[in-house]
Amino acid sequence: AGDEPSAVGTETVANVPCCADDDDYIQAEEGHAGTSFKGREGGGECGGAGNKNIAEDASAESSAVKSDKKLDQEELERIANIIRNEEQVYSEEEKRAIREGKEFYEKCKGIKNVKNLVSPDSRVEMKMVHVDGESLGTGIATAVVDASVEECAAFIYQSLHQRNLKKTAKKYGIIEYHIKHVNDHTLYYANTRDLGFFLKKREVRSKITWKKGDNGDVVIYCSDTKDLSDEYPVQGGNVLASVNSVLHFQQLDSIGEIPQTAVTFTIRIDAGGNIPTVAANYNGKKFLSQVSDLKKKFDKTKEIAVCKRRLDDEVDQAALDRLVDIIRNEEQDYDDEEKRAIKKGKEFFEKCNKSTTFYQLDSPDKRVRMRLVHVGSDSLAIGIATAVVDASVEECAAYEFRKDFKAKIAGLQKQRVLKQEIKKLNNHSQLYLSRRKLGVKGLWVRDWRVKGTWKREGEDIWTVYNDTVEFDQDHPLVPGSIRASTVTTWLYEPMKIGDIQATKATFIARIDVKLFVPNVIMNKLAVGFANNMIALRKKFDKTKEIDANKRLQTVKEMRKLTAEGSETFEGRFEEPEGTEEVIGAISAAKTMVKVEEGGKGWGKAEVIVRTGFEDAAAFFWDVERLGELSLSKGLERVVEKGAEDFEELERIANIIRNGEQVYSEEELRSIKEGKEFHEKCKGIKNFKNLVSPDSRVEMKGVHVDGESLLTGIAMTVVDASVEECVASSYCYNGRAFQKQSKKMGITEYHFKKVNEHTHYYISTRKLGFLLNPREGRSKITWMKEEDGKVVIDVSDIKDVMEEYPLKEGNVLVSAHSVWMFEPLDPIGEIPQTAVTFTTRVDAGGNIPTVAANYNGKKFLSQVSDLKKKFDKTKEIATYKRRSKEKPKLSEHALIMQSMPDNKNNKFKLEVRAIENTKQREFFSTMMLHKVDAKSIVINSLPKVEDLERIQSPTRRRSPFLSALSKCRETTTVRFTKVKERETKVEFVTELELGTGVKKRAVQESLEKHLAVHADVAIYFLNLLGRDKVTESEGKVMGEQLMLKIKHREKERSKEEVVKAFIEDNKALKELVEKEEFFGGLLCAVVWNRLRRDASKEGVAGSVEEEKGRLIGSKLAMTMATTLTTKHAVEEWSLQFPEVQEAMDENIWIRPMLENITIKLMERVAWGIQMRVFIGAVTSMTDMATDIYVTRNFLIDGEYEYFHASLASLIASVGLQLICVILQNRGVSWRRVLQESSSVIIGFKPAVDAYRVATSQKQMKGQVVDPVREMTVARIIELFAEAIPGVLIQLMAVATSKKVGIFSWVSLGFSAFTTGFVSATLSYDWDTDPRNRAMQPKFYGFIPAQAAKRVIVFGSMMTISAGMLMIRAMTIVLLGLVGWNWAFAYIGLDLSLYLVVKTLKGDFWYWAPLGGYVEVVVSLFFRVIVKVINDFMSLMQLRHPQEVGGAYWAFSALLTIASLPVAIMIYMNNGGDAKTLSFAWTVFWILLPTVSFCTLIFVLTVEKTHVNTFFSTETGKVSNQSRFKNAKDDATKALVFRWTKHYWVGIEDDMRLWVQQNWSRWKEEKPKWLDEITRSRIPVEW
Repeated sequence: AGDEPSAVGTETVANVPCCADDDDYIQAEEGHAGTSFKGREGGGECGGAGNKNIAEDASAESSAVKSDKKLDQEELERIANIIRNEEQVYSEEEKRAIREGKEFYEKCKGIKNVKNLVSPDSRVEMKMVHVDGESLGTGIATAVVDASVEECAAFIYQSLHQRNLKKTAKKYGIIEYHIKHVNDHTLYYANTRDLGFFLKKREVRSKITWKKGDNGDVVIYCSDTKDLSDEYPVQGGNVLASVNSVLHFQQLDSIGEIPQTAVTFTIRIDAGGNIPTVAANYNGKKFLSQVSDLKKKFDKTKEIAVCKRRLDDEVDQAALDRLVDIIRNEEQDYDDEEKRAIKKGKEFFEKCNKSTTFYQLDSPDKRVRMRLVHVGSDSLAIGIATAVVDASVEECAAYEFRKDFKAKIAGLQKQRVLKQEIKKLNNHSQLYLSRRKLGVKGLWVRDWRVKGTWKREGEDIWTVYNDTVEFDQDHPLVPGSIRASTVTTWLYEPMKIGDIQATKATFIARIDVKLFVPNVIMNKLAVGFANNMIALRKKFDKTKEIDANKRLQTVKEMRKLTAEGSETFEGRFEEPEGTEEVIGAISAAKTMVKVEEGGKGWGKAEVIVRTGFEDAAAFFWDVERLGELSLSKGLERVVEKGAEDFEELERIANIIRNGEQVYSEEELRSIKEGKEFHEKCKGIKNFKNLVSPDSRVEMKGVHVDGESLLTGIAMTVVDASVEECVASSYCYNGRAFQKQSKKMGITEYHFKKVNEHTHYYISTRKLGFLLNPREGRSKITWMKEEDGKVVIDVSDIKDVMEEYPLKEGNVLVSAHSVWMFEPLDPIGEIPQTAVTFTTRVDAGGNIPTVAANYNGKKFLSQVSDLKKKFDKTKEIATYKRRSKEKPKLSEHALIMQSMPDNKNNKFKLEVRAIENTKQREFFSTMMLHKVDAKSIVINSLPKVEDLERIQSPTRRRSPFLSALSKCRETTTVRFTKVKERETKVEFVTELELGTGVKKRAVQESLEKHLAVHADVAIYFLNLLGRDKVTESEGKVMGEQLMLKIKHREKERSKEEVVKAFIEDNKALKELVEKEEFFGGLLCAVVWNRLRRDASKEGVAGSVEEEKGRLIGSKLAMTMATTLTTKHAVEEWSLQFPEVQEAMDENIWIRPMLENITIKLMERVAWGIQMRVFIGAVTSMTDMATDIYVTRNFLIDGEYEYFHASLASLIASVGLQLICVILQNRGVSWRRVLQESSSVIIGFKPAVDAYRVATSQKQMKGQVVDPVREMTVARIIELFAEAIPGVLIQLMAVATSKKVGIFSWVSLGFSAFTTGFVSATLSYDWDTDPRNRAMQPKFYGFIPAQAAKRVIVFGSMMTISAGMLMIRAMTIVLLGLVGWNWAFAYIGLDLSLYLVVKTLKGDFWYWAPLGGYVEVVVSLFFRVIVKVINDFMSLMQLRHPQEVGGAYWAFSALLTIASLPVAIMIYMNNGGDAKTLSFAWTVFWILLPTVSFCTLIFVLTVEKTHVNTFFSTETGKVSNQSRFKNAKDDATKALVFRWTKHYWVGIEDDMRLWVQQNWSRWKEEKPKWLDEITRSRIPVEW
């Protein structure tokens, strides 16, 4: 081992024996062949063992057995085990050394005049003291390392001889070192360092010993030694330095299972001689950076962050569970003050809850309803927030009451809370101080000081907060703050959602922030205070579990349906003629629309959803849940007529149908009296008919004008069973009744259940006509009789008067009502029930007849509502017509009539859709049908009769309804099973918006309605784990995030949207849990700032999040310096291994980021807009200046220049038009005309730039892709316009006696534009990731760093502009001598080029045109490319398919050398002195400029690609080599993109490759096998 070379450096770990005579270490190394150590870099020996000089890296031999890294790790573990477990015997000298080391350590700790050093790691503190000019310096470095004491000590001790040392030695200035082991705890160390700053090299001879103390601490002491003086004498010219250092390792408490060690490194160096402070600090950091390396080696920042969060969560959960248990099980004693506070809070709550003066506020959370009202002054407001929380009342109350949860404390800063103090008084009361900013500059800080108390009352829990002064003594009001006031009450009421325990939480707060505060700010503050409710809802959110449970129940019901066949719906999915594909809500969907005159439109969307077909249909059926997720802003869908109460109604109906009831004597008496009252009322003869709102409901009433007594009867037949009718009439606590109550004049009502057949009902009504409100107190009981009839008795009751006392000013009414339900014979399968409703009301006071009739109809209209609810007029009419001849029906009626009669189908909803922005509404009936075992259809048909009824002039409409235009929508959605967890969703909609609606408005409406299919796809996409998401779904995720960013509320930051998006998306959530930096990365990406502004970002939640922000912030600059978004993401990711690793593990990340960057590029001024702007401005300005100069030539009578300039412009436009025709003739002539117009007006560069920047694909029928199309167009522009323009203008400048300023401007602008276009072409081609992937040996010379890219681009632009001027000046001078000279120069150069190309078999151009056209095109483009290269040295043209590297370099040298030769020829032929002077000036300015830029270019580009500028490879050889050496089919397939002349010699190989793989390609359908490639593969292959 002693004869073998070794590593240099101090970073990783190794198992390196130092000397051949160290028997213990030779044994330890047994089996590790080829281990090594370092003698000296330039030569020398170690330990006298005859070790040879290091001439090369000797790690290759050791890697044959194990890698250096693995061997180093094994050695580290071995040493750590020795420190941990093996007893060490120390000599007296070693004990003395350790003792001296400890004394030195304690002494250095007391030094006070140290100065902080800028540490390479912010987590490592470095200090140093040094007097300028002296050689003595003392440094200290401290850090906490995520490893055990033994691991830390082993790493430092072993780092002196690890194998990986060779990789990092130079970083520390070590140029030579030697090691000699003494025993397990001591070694000798000799090294030589370069201090820089022209100082002499320093040598050190040290003895290093470690010792573990009784307390577990470890000390490593390094001191000077003379033991190595003979063995390692100081080299001539070097200085022997003195070094004493101590490393102290102290065990700290672990974080979870991660050990922690405090490391202190103290070092005193006497380097000898005079050392400047700058040199001392520089080398001091190098010495102290050993601690940084130790910190990095064991860095577990990610794991600690996860562990801390887990521990915090566990602590929070334990505290929450404890308080929940107290609330649930422990009896509480309240003093009088607490009881008064609770009572006062409840009174305040009841008063506010009944108020109707509140106005709605937009909530950041759709599931939290917010209302606000300003009262008294501009600083006082009362706000109400309500939500349903997926937790028990105890959990809700406990979570809100505890303010010191770590998760809550972490979020205080974002809520602008400056200080929070909590003082617990007992288990149910606490004091709470909150000092916060109002979030508006200029407003003082507010202090809220409150006392909070919770109290359970029955099943409900109340929490009340009131102002208090009990905190003032301990925490007095600080200057600059104002005491605010609040009264806050929370009410938690238990409820259930399926099997999940839930709570209705209501939060009412009276907030007085004092002084004047504008309304807009008060609204903003109210939203901020509602964050408590939002946080509570999100804490316990079980939306996905609830959704899954609801879908499961729906699916169970679906499976009971019988299959109906597909014939009914098949025609609905056929596309009518004239449909066009449009960009849909998500890229993964196919969207087709057809818009017709008269406000009609048809649309269809198809998408694949990642779930079962029944699951997808069940989710779609949940209309209101789907509406919460809607991508279509401004389109709201709600279920009408109490469909949301279906489960409760079904439950009550089943009880009436099957459940045996036991009645009390009082209930039996009530039913008996009710029946008697009913019979008595039937005998009244002086009833008068009332005008019923429904002609199918008969209404009668009797009333004496001025009296308060009214008796009324309403009768009808309802299309439902007795049980269904009774359930609907009995249920007063449903959402449907809540909606109908306003129509009936009910302003307030309460429901109190007694048992399944009896409840109390308390109500307050407005009668209108300036009459006082009336209140009622009733007891409602139903009973089913033996003959199937059911009676509901509603009679007065006094039992609840104490609980619900009469309000002042109101009048208590007396009422007795009876419902009679009698079963009739069904019509077909439709049950029928005769319903009679009899009521006698004594409203109190004097009631005019007009008021009595008006309110009587309202009261009796309950029967009309019941009739409408179960109305089956259409179905009955269809049944009655079955035996008769069927008349011609409308399309909708035909669809309805053709519906299979499935009596088991209970899936029917009445749905109302509202387009808020356009004030349109759509009423429809939605039904679900099981087609077969693999498909389900949901069909919605417009409710024509309801629309007619609503629009009837005899019906009074509300102001809100009258503002909406009534429209028709017919939709059919088919869910078809593709795979076990894949469903094809086809959504078809047909709209009729009205004859006055324009086509554009119809299309917008269609796209809104079609967007619902995307909601289903996205919902289930968000449920996929990160290992399940595909690339195409990654694109959708990017689109989804940017949509949320675009449509976020004004008060919501981009960061909040991103974090909420991550929380909702399972794949991203899993990714961020594993790679925490990615959350910060996404935030920084959407911030999209060219220059990071940390002041606008706020504080990152962790080190990893800050790291992600730093990485993400680099993408914007990369986007600004690359051609397309794909290029940007590729180049940016290559700079960060963490991102690359994440992308490799998750294939969806790259497309997600690409789609995000596309949207970002579209929105920012420096993105796509800038590219299009520059492309348009440069091209159009260049054309404008050329036209202006041409005009001046004509005016000045310089006809030769005029004709030449005009010919140049015509040639440029003409050649571009020819290319447009060749490119687009396979698409359509309409396309040719569109493209030709952009050429004529000079806008073609902008169009091309937009297509390339947005990554548009090559259309079927086009010859080349958008990138090549743009390149060809720019080359033609350069060849026919830019170069001739510069030549002509330069000739005019050189020969004119008087040159105007505009001529110089035009010349300079033309040169700049040409150089810019040239540099852009080369830059865009080289940075294209596809090019770099397919041709890595050629593309990739431009570095990834943004700063270097700018330098390279500027160099290329200057070189091209300079070469253009040099070449043009040469031709101008030769032309002035005689045009034969100029033509001879160009002709000979061009002829030589064509001869060389032909002799090398490289004449054919790459474009695959075929036939004679290819001969002409090859000659044409070889000439064009050669001319352009001669004038500009365009870097891209060094490609083997173009000029080739060697000829490119030759042409550049020839161009530069030609100018002085041309000047000499011009001078020898008697040239004009002024022109000669101008020519020499141009030469001496441009030669050094171009030379300097070339040098900068060569030094900046990637050195691995410099050879491409001198390569002799041809296009044919390059492509054949790529085909033969390609490792994937996509690269091989590139051969079909080029001319068939490139195939010669490999045609048989190509045919064999195609024939062997064609079947597989047809099945797999790879992306590269598109229509273009497929069309170029010979059919016979």
